[in-house]
Amino acid sequence: MSSPRIPLAPLAQPKPPTAHPTPDTSSPALPAAVRGYFAAANAQTSAGLENCFAETAVVVDEAYEYRGLEAIRIWRDECGARYQPVVEIRAVEQGSGGVAVTGEVSGTFPGSPAALRYEFSLQRGRIQRLEVRLARNG
Repeated sequence: MSSPRIPLAPLAQPKPPTAHPTPDTSSPALPAAVRGYFAAANAQTSAGLENCFAETAVVVDEAYEYRGLEAIRIWRDECGARYQPVVEIRAVEQGSGGVAVTGEVSGTFPGSPAALRYEFSLQRGRIQRLEVRLARNG
């Protein structure tokens, strides 16, 4: 069963590109679970994800769905090993029950860097659902 979509209002404008970007995952606009997710993602590890995701969380990425913490750990570790992605946060939008982050993702994948949008649904301070997709221009 799909959770309802929540309209999100912009909180921050995208940062201008830097010559040597340093990923910033410490934005005060980000809930702790989302900051923790990006810290793990940028370290290419699943360590600490149990503090970010609910036990029954769902991740949707590249048309695949990963259900439960163990499946999410495997997805995160495989993604990190395969693509070595690093996310530089460009914009944060927040709404009731959710937050959307647009990031520039660099790594060892075709088309790098790419703009991706991460849509988080949160419950009780944990990520209940994460959908990752290409960011729309404009």
